[in-house]
Order: sequence, then C-alpha cells, then structure tokens
Amino acid sequence: MAARTFRHSVQAVLSVQRAWRTFPLRALVPNAEGVDERKPTGGYRRMASAAGKPNLDFDDYRRCYKNKSLAELIRALVLFRLCSSDLLVNNSLQILTGARLCCRGFQGSHSRERPEVTQNGIRPLLGVPLEETLGEQSRDNSEYDNNLQTIRHCITFATELEDKFPMVHLKLTALLPAEICWTLSKLYPTATQSPAFVEVLAGVLHGRQQLRVDGLSDEDTKVLNDGLVRITSMCKLAEEVGVIIMVDAEYTYLNPALNAMSLAMMLAYNATRPLIFYTYQNYLKAAYSNLECDIDFARTHGVCFGAKLVRGAYINTERKLAGSRGYPDPVHATPGETTEMYSKSMDKMMDMIVKHPGKFATIIASHNEETTQRGLDRMEALGMTYDDGSVFFGQVFGMCEHVTAALGNCERGCLVFNALPYGSVEETLAYLSRRAVENKEALKGTRRDRRMMWQAVKDRITLF
Repeated sequence: MAARTFRHSVQAVLSVQRAWRTFPLRALVPNAEGVDERKPTGGYRRMASAAGKPNLDFDDYRRCYKNKSLAELIRALVLFRLCSSDLLVNNSLQILTGARLCCRGFQGSHSRERPEVTQNGIRPLLGVPLEETLGEQSRDNSEYDNNLQTIRHCITFATELEDKFPMVHLKLTALLPAEICWTLSKLYPTATQSPAFVEVLAGVLHGRQQLRVDGLSDEDTKVLNDGLVRITSMCKLAEEVGVIIMVDAEYTYLNPALNAMSLAMMLAYNATRPLIFYTYQNYLKAAYSNLECDIDFARTHGVCFGAKLVRGAYINTERKLAGSRGYPDPVHATPGETTEMYSKSMDKMMDMIVKHPGKFATIIASHNEETTQRGLDRMEALGMTYDDGSVFFGQVFGMCEHVTAALGNCERGCLVFNALPYGSVEETLAYLSRRAVENKEALKGTRRDRRMMWQAVKDRITLF
C-alpha cells in the first residue's frame, strides 16, 4: 500500500512539472553555480569532432519542443520571466503551494503508464528531495526512519522505470543529522588522510561492529550508529536490486563527513561494479585534487569507483560563509575556471575508465553545451563505448531541454538521464523552493531558453 502511495505521489509531481514545467524544475537545479553555466566560455563547441562526425545540434528548437503545445510554450515563457523576480523566488514556497490548489491535472493518475521522462530515449534519475542543514536536526528518530522508507520506495520504483541502468540520487543528511556530519567533518577534515576511520565506517556498514568516535558524546555516537544502520539498509537494497546510488555533495562544512561515508559505502558495496557514486563540485578549488585522492584510495583498496561530476549549487552561501568566518573563498573566481576544472575531472574519469574497464563510471551532470560536446568528443577520441554504462549524461528534467534533446538524438547512442524529484508533494515543493532561493541568480540567465521557445512559438503561430 505504501509503495503504491509513493508511486502515485511521483505521478502527481510529474503532473505538476508538466503543467508548471519551467519554474519548479529550474528551481531544482543541483548543479547551477550562480551563473549561466550553459553558455560556452570558449570556441570548443564549434570544433570538428575527432572522427569528423557532426557536432551536437543545440539550436534545433523544432526537435527540442516538438512535444510541447503552444499553450505550454507560452506558459513557459511567462514563467521564465517571473523567475527573474527575486520577490517571487524568495516567496516561491507559498506560490508553489498555492499553485498546487489551482493547477489543473495535478492529482496523479493511478495508471501504470510510463512517465514522459522515460520516453524518447531519455532515462529517469530519481532524486529524493529530503535533506537537513545545521539547526534543523530532528530530535525524533522517526523522521529519519520515515526518510529511509521513502528512499527504499524510490529505489524499488527506479527498477520499474529503468531496467538496464536504474539510479537514484540523494543526500545523506536525510538519514542522519547534519550536526553529526558537521562534527565529523571537523574531526576528519580529509577522509583519505584518515583511512582507518573510513575502514571502520565500512565495517559498520557491513554490520560487523559499532562505531566509537573520540570527540562524540555517547548520545551523538548512538545517533551516528543509528544513521549508519539506515545507510546500510539503503545500500543492501540497492545492491540486491542493482540500483546505482549517487550521493550528493552538500555544503563544504558537511562534505568531509559525507565524503568519508561515501568512500566507506564504496568499500562495502563497490566490490564488483561502481554501485555507489560520490559527487564532485567543480566550482570548488579543491574538487580535482579531492577526486584524485579518492580515486587513489579506491584503487588502493581494490574497489570500484563512481563519480558524479557537477558544477555546484551553493556558490552564494559558500562565499558568504567564507567572508563571515574569515577563511579563503573555496569557490573559483570565474565560470571559466570552473569549466576548466570540470574538463580536468571529466578527462581523469574517462582515462581511468579506459585503463580499468568495468571498475570506473561517471555521470557528466551538466547543462553546459561546451562541456557536453567536449565529453562526447573525448569519448570518441579514446575509442570508448557510449552505451556500456561507464559514462552517463544528465540534466534536470525541464531545464536546458535543448541539451537533452541534442544528446537524445545523437547518433552515437549515449546514455542520457533526466533528474526529477520523487516523494510526497509537500516534500517536493519545499525542496524546489530551497533550490530556487539558492540559485535565483541562475534562474535569471534564461535568454537562450527564451529565444528558442519564442522561435518555436512563432513557428506555431505562423502555421495558423
């Protein structure tokens, strides 16, 4: 009964996103960095590909919007305009909640029809919209237990939508308090420099021992162990049904603990294939060095390794924190520097995939045209296979649809995923609102989207 309820809730979310596509989905952006990351920063996109194959066509607005009605296009243009208002974005939760009451077709269907995102060669990457930041800790463990059940339902549902490469992405602060992660991050600021701690965590995830950490109270130690039990439950189910788990990075003050737990998850569950991925935020100056250290750690321990490559979501917050606390800004100064580091990380992962087949995998989670084209050309230059599950491409459902369409129609047959939230409507709306506030500068950078949509609208009007 519970599983059916959650299936219906994701159908409800999909219905909202189809009707109010532009604003909610752009609000979800997990890898926007406060700039228009889709705009190429150099001339790479115009270069010929390695084997002379045509470049991706990012300008084919007819193909991109062929399944949208005229009304949907006009509504999207209006919403793009509304999203440029800080006032509306800052009050987005109230607006979205009100939209729920009046949005036609909001209630999810009980039909087993596959959602739109799983059609036309685009595959689903379900995301659980549950998280916690400092100061939000629940004193009732039942909230984290309920989150675990949501995640388990999501993992099961992912296998029904995608049979070859089912995957989900999530935040570990849905399963244990952010306060605990913050404390662990201060105790172990670099996971790979504390291998014994990561190995002990892996032992706990295997169910072989309880964890004791100097610097944690007895109460906090129990809370941490309870959280690790939840992570174990999630990972065992994912391993049983073959669902890839992509752990999202969060704020830099939490990431060391999240990194350590993700590496421990890899030690415990990546013995034969890259089942657990960790996220590398390339807008951070330390992203590439962290990726290299984690790769070396995985190789030393003889396990497989998965990396989700993103730009990053928290640029404004990270800079404010650095300024208020007096430490150096951890974020690159320019979008070009971020793109350069993203390219280095992507090249590193592809090199490892070629050198160690079956041991490494990555998802190029980007809305940037230059990065996407470069990734495909790099694969071609290395003679890589596009559909073997070693390299995926991903965008947020409804955002930069011209990039998704170009990839989906690419003759190379690459694996393309769209991320969309899974869970109750209330959880999803709150999550979308948080993403909107964090990325409101990126929401303003929609000139290309609006231009392409306006061209599609003019085409439809001309037909009349």
